[in-house]
Amino acid sequence: YKCLLSELPEALKNQRVYGKDFERDGEKLASASYGVTKENYPFVVSQIQSLGVKTVADLGCGAAELLISFCKKDPTLKGVGIDIDQATLVEAERRIEAAGLEGRIELIEGDLTNPEQWIAQAKEKNVDAFVCIGVLHEFLREGQEFVESILSTLKNGFPGAYLFLGEFDAQSDQSYLKQEVESRTKDLWYQHIIHPLSMQGLPISRKEWTALFSKVGIDVLNIKKFFLDQYTLKL
Repeated sequence: YKCLLSELPEALKNQRVYGKDFERDGEKLASASYGVTKENYPFVVSQIQSLGVKTVADLGCGAAELLISFCKKDPTLKGVGIDIDQATLVEAERRIEAAGLEGRIELIEGDLTNPEQWIAQAKEKNVDAFVCIGVLHEFLREGQEFVESILSTLKNGFPGAYLFLGEFDAQSDQSYLKQEVESRTKDLWYQHIIHPLSMQGLPISRKEWTALFSKVGIDVLNIKKFFLDQYTLKL
């Protein structure tokens, strides 16, 4: 994300535009995202095991590191990776084969924001749970109604399935002022710098997330506090 600051003066003067003249480094972003989300993994796997999930699909699977990690932690689990980028799926396939998991992880090319594209394929693979950590908030840039429509379509296609969602609990200015400077720096950077400047959807609070789930008719079974809150949901 260093480009957000190095290019900031020109961007503020409308001389350069994010996404056209400069953008975040995809390879470094993938590495950073793994660092942020990996603390959620052991908890999600424990939830998968306790709920009897057999096949979990990762929405926006990238290079399939999450599914590889999950399948290594649970030798009975099968995975399905869903991603819109064909080149990314090629890399995911390479990593799956290198991990010796080609018999347990399958891939689908599809847009996670349009579940109707891949619902039939996911059903054929007996998917009974979905995981989406640190991804869904990006589509809040299109408005909460857009995210609600994604979840609603997913619920209608897989009623009773589980969804393991990891999302940041956005804080108010008053809440940040109560924290020590060192402890609040990471959260402030995430909430007020990288999201507004890289055209992502702004993070929303835990209260707003739960209200969104309620509106769509999704049950909240559990919330575990991490850097990204871990929600266990039932569609």
